[in-house]
Amino acid sequence: MNDLNEFSFTFGLLNNCLAKELEKDGNSLLFKASLKRIMEHHENAHDSFKKLLAPFLISFSFEGDMLSQWRGYCPHGGYSLGFSFDELSEYTAVPEGEPQEWSVIPVSYASYDATPEEIAVKVKEICNAFKKALPDLGYDPYFVQFSLLTPAHKTKEALKKELEDLQKIELDFGLCFYIAACISNPNYKHQSFQEEKEVRIATLNNEFLQFKCNEFHLKPYKIFKVNLTHLKEIIIGPTNDYERCRLGLIKFLEYHNLNHVKVKESKIPYRNTN
Repeated sequence: MNDLNEFSFTFGLLNNCLAKELEKDGNSLLFKASLKRIMEHHENAHDSFKKLLAPFLISFSFEGDMLSQWRGYCPHGGYSLGFSFDELSEYTAVPEGEPQEWSVIPVSYASYDATPEEIAVKVKEICNAFKKALPDLGYDPYFVQFSLLTPAHKTKEALKKELEDLQKIELDFGLCFYIAACISNPNYKHQSFQEEKEVRIATLNNEFLQFKCNEFHLKPYKIFKVNLTHLKEIIIGPTNDYERCRLGLIKFLEYHNLNHVKVKESKIPYRNTN
């Protein structure tokens, strides 16, 4: 990924929504205290969850001939492979009732100043369920045992049970918020990458992994098998010798019985000097 903060971005959007819940006057003190603890826990546990729940992505673009993409990914020449969006979407679909491993996702671009409606709605749904799950107490079990507000009619055992029940509720709903962010994570990038018009095929499935050496560490990846009948065109990247590239590419396509693929040249007036 070329956005180093990409995995954190969606979590930042979600935390912005949670911060707004903390500011609402109508919410109880216990709800605000519990929500604040959940947010602090997310901050501390973020790296661990990132390792466990980071999605596997295949990136495409609605734009097949962009100068920034050629320079970023093919500075010494290359090819842009054009697939049918509709056919890729059908290819990843599964029969009703079966789990879907891969999803085709057109990326939405956002900023911290404007939270996407999808995330705001999901946060509101979870917050409403969280409020209903919290006990109707006039105090916070985390602190009542150490204050003068301890209810005189309750035993230490009863107060301990209240604290344990609250901790379980906070854990359950903390996971709900985190999983919601993980599921939404492949859908969003910062608006500064908007020109990419990215489309992703994504999965959170960690089964059947492959590994390769990437500089000084092992990098896990998954194989996504593409039906080559969905390959519709290939654009030859900026070069000083289009004719030689075209002849070699056409021979390659003929050899692999891919005669249906259209071959085009980049329209960008940029020339590779190598």
